[in-house]
Amino acid sequence: NRTNIGPQLQSPTSQATMRLSVALLLSMLASAAAKRERRLNTKNISATSKVGNNLLSKARKLEQGEERDVTWVVDYSIRFKSCHSLTTVPMEEGGGEEDASLINNNIVVFELCPTSGGSKCADGAEYAINMADFVQAYTDAKMEAQEAECENIRENCYCNNNNDDEACAEQCFEEAGADYCVEYEGQEDFEVERYLECERMNDNGNMFIGPYCSADGKSIYLGVFEDAGCVTPSDDGLYYFERYNYQKLPYSRESMVDDDMISCEDVDENENNNNN
Repeated sequence: NRTNIGPQLQSPTSQATMRLSVALLLSMLASAAAKRERRLNTKNISATSKVGNNLLSKARKLEQGEERDVTWVVDYSIRFKSCHSLTTVPMEEGGGEEDASLINNNIVVFELCPTSGGSKCADGAEYAINMADFVQAYTDAKMEAQEAECENIRENCYCNNNNDDEACAEQCFEEAGADYCVEYEGQEDFEVERYLECERMNDNGNMFIGPYCSADGKSIYLGVFEDAGCVTPSDDGLYYFERYNYQKLPYSRESMVDDDMISCEDVDENENNNNN
């Protein structure tokens, strides 16, 4: 017998915390549906940037139900604090095979912190938003930061008596500890964005992949489930994913986000070139 030994899911009775009522959770889900179309930098999301304003406009401030103007925010950044899941009955009925009798509504709570405060976030305001929106922004941030770093390493890479540019670059990537810059032959990119909402594994079969909160609400993992609502975890899911995809399910052991601040300021390519 194969068992799924991934991080433990929250129990339904402990998931709706921090004064998040059912009505508030559902209203937040409805207000956070748009997808991100730009890439970000990691380290912190500037609250005054376009993406920061976008996230804040889609989020709801906890302890305050009304909409409020966030244009006053200056020198603040956004940081992941926790995630929460609430199992509910779908609000709309449909006729597709992907319909689920129960679904997990996943929410991320993030803090609005002074950028100059470093790792501390004293008295930071708390907001809530759809998990998929937040993870999409975080994932894009990480990807752009890595792309910028890889390009910087490549442009400043010099190998004595080496006419093979690719081999030289790979050597520099290895020395810099940036193995994510190396593209391995036959390696297929895992489309994280596809599974930010519950999605059927490999377009067939009876298993589904989707994100879920850890028991303590401090991490977000991808897991394999038996139902289209990603409510019931599959005991054999991770084993079958690895068997048929020849790789472990990404983020099944490592959290998709952490509590580092992430930046959405655009990469200034001209500035990078001037610093070379």
